Amino acid sequence: MNEDLHKACLNALSDELRAALESGSAAVVNTTGFSMNPFIYSHRGDRVVLRAADIDNLKIYYSVPLFVRQQDNRLILHRLIAKKDGEFIIQGDGETSIQYVKPEQIVAEAIGFYRKGKYVDCESRGYRRFVRIWMALRFLKPAWLFCRRQFRRVCTHIFKKEYWKKPKNQPE
Repeated sequence: MNEDLHKACLNALSDELRAALESGSAAVVNTTGFSMNPFIYSHRGDRVVLRAADIDNLKIYYSVPLFVRQQDNRLILHRLIAKKDGEFIIQGDGETSIQYVKPEQIVAEAIGFYRKGKYVDCESRGYRRFVRIWMALRFLKPAWLFCRRQFRRVCTHIFKKEYWKKPKNQPE
């Protein structure tokens, strides 16, 4: 493992998150974006519980690592879908593109999330069942994403409002 790269990736974290992960504690964070739909909806206020990543024990399909994208030092939370040649292949649940990530770039992993205010453990039977179904049907993802985009366009045109965005006056 390239320790310099890993330290640089840890420096991209906020001081509070870095301190929590280094002490072995879990941290609850807000998310932004749509890349992890349908599991995590940032506009709904879903939150993710993170802990320091155990690289050797990441599970294909079930693990959702937080990594630092080298191009812009942004923190990205996507699902692990494969391991190849010492790298991890990562993909957002709401995306079709994949990314190759070095183990040094991974700084944490999701152990659960709050969805509509209810906690969902990533080790729970229900979550694992849902992930198995989602991954088995992932060949339908491009069609699903296309239909979702078209639906949003129609709703935006009809209602003159982007219904999926969080209202500006709603607290975090």
